[in-house]
Amino acid sequence: QLAIHRQMGPDGKHCQYVAIGHEVTAYLEANAQLQALFASLPDAILVADDLTQRIVSASPQAEQLFGRPCDELLDLPIASLHPLSELAKITHELDKGNSQQHEVRLLETRIRHASGHEVEVEISSGHHFQLHGRSYHVGVFRDIRQRKQQEATLQHYAHELEQRNQELATLFDTLPDLIWLKDPQGRFLRCNARTASLWGLHE
Repeated sequence: QLAIHRQMGPDGKHCQYVAIGHEVTAYLEANAQLQALFASLPDAILVADDLTQRIVSASPQAEQLFGRPCDELLDLPIASLHPLSELAKITHELDKGNSQQHEVRLLETRIRHASGHEVEVEISSGHHFQLHGRSYHVGVFRDIRQRKQQEATLQHYAHELEQRNQELATLFDTLPDLIWLKDPQGRFLRCNARTASLWGLHE
């Protein structure tokens, strides 16, 4: 990279030009490697300025998650990507991040898609770095809608199983027959109320 500066002479007429060169090959190579890393990761990545809390870089996956081209994401305040109901949580997390810059944290929250609907995400944050005298932090956004659906399904089945167990326990105890359960060594594991009453056992 070459910068040329014009300097006027003492008489104000004659001038000279000073060229200052900077080696940028290493910077370009590092930037290319960073962009390749961004593109290969499945999660959306945003880099924001710690002072302004505005986005300075976004990965290609962020376009899909937020429904906005990368150039529209740049310079947006971080808080503007979240619904109003999440602002207090996000503001608290940003304040905590500025005071705990070496602690990686996970936060479940929601972001606002450009179309208006909300998306459940998990944010990994706390990665801070310095560049040209300014501090930046990295946020990794993972879409967890499928995981939340699976968790809800598991909870539904667990609730149904608990209900079935309660129904079976009620049936077990109300039958007039003698019913008991023993282990291979002949020790009682369980019996119904009729068996306990007749044999003087504790259920």
